[in-house]
Amino acid sequence: MNRVSTFAERLKEYMKMHNDMSYAMLAKITGENPQTLNRYVLGKRSPKIDSVISIATKLGVSPMWLQG
Repeated sequence: MNRVSTFAERLKEYMKMHNDMSYAMLAKITGENPQTLNRYVLGKRSPKIDSVISIATKLGVSPMWLQG
């Protein structure tokens, strides 16, 4: 049985793959507020689809991958 990933898990995975990227650095790349990114990673907030597309584009990943 395959495990389903979430946006939070994928964003956390991206940060881990890039030398444990900080929220400040991720915010600098994406243009998002660091606190908002933290809430996404903790699963306390879910981004709207336009934010997912924007973040994915700026990170150079597929929006579908980022959404899990």
